[in-house]
Amino acid sequence: MAKGIGAATSGNSHVGYKRVPLDPRMLRALITLHDRYGYKLRISELVGGVHGKNSRHYRGLSFDANFINGIHVGSGAPPQEGHDHNTHIHCA
Repeated sequence: MAKGIGAATSGNSHVGYKRVPLDPRMLRALITLHDRYGYKLRISELVGGVHGKNSRHYRGLSFDANFINGIHVGSGAPPQEGHDHNTHIHCA
């Protein structure tokens, strides 16, 4: 990504393997969550993984976090985009 070639999707995803630019709005949100609000996130997926056919992940617009400030998150969240959120929280 640092070379401007985009993040790689997973080969077994609905879109196959391709490079996706990360949307600056999503990146600003991550920076704001950290710098302004002090959240420490462990990002489990940006564009990789398998998501719903029209997932925002595949457009570089969302991320999944599985730990926030060292605490595991996700259990009890309703499924979205055909994806179970028992192990993470989906942020778009």
